[in-house]
Amino acid sequence: MWSSVGRENSQDLTYKIIPYFIVKAMVDIIGQNATKVILRKIDMFNLLELRETPSLDETIPLENLLRLMEINMKIFGESYAVFSRKAGYDAAREVKFPDTIMNIIEDSSKFADWRRSMKKISERLLAPFGSRVEQNLLDDGYVTKIYKCPECRGLKTNKPCCYFLSSFIGGIIKRLFNIEVNVNEVRCIALGEEFCEFRVILKR
Repeated sequence: MWSSVGRENSQDLTYKIIPYFIVKAMVDIIGQNATKVILRKIDMFNLLELRETPSLDETIPLENLLRLMEINMKIFGESYAVFSRKAGYDAAREVKFPDTIMNIIEDSSKFADWRRSMKKISERLLAPFGSRVEQNLLDDGYVTKIYKCPECRGLKTNKPCCYFLSSFIGGIIKRLFNIEVNVNEVRCIALGEEFCEFRVILKR
């Protein structure tokens, strides 16, 4: 599934919550000792020492996330998705939203429905990384395109791999709007695409 990993500019950043919650999921699934061994190999042992959940204002070099993802892909193959999906959903439930996100939620009636609110929320969350969000509404959900994805840019794979972001989107929608959705990534920058594309469809 996984091939060689490319690298973006070393100054590129991503959210600290992504590796933080991936490591938490690893501890839950494979245990602390096995997680320690993996983190030592990539010199990221400090992620186990964090006492508080990072805020959405905290970032790390993208390179650090890529190193964590790469070693997990090599060791666990497709099973790596289990860590990342759990991490995304847990992050959506636990992360504290900044005031700008809360203001969007409070004003959500201005956007007519939850789909338009999610576009505004996505734009705010992804703005620090220079990401651009496009959305097309569907009768039962929406399709969103994310340019310069904070999870996968710099990776090369043979299938979509933004498992954290997929679960995070579904978890945020459940938390904020009490709506159950299926989120499927159908295009991915790691496949050489210009953007990542997610179909967000109401569960029946």
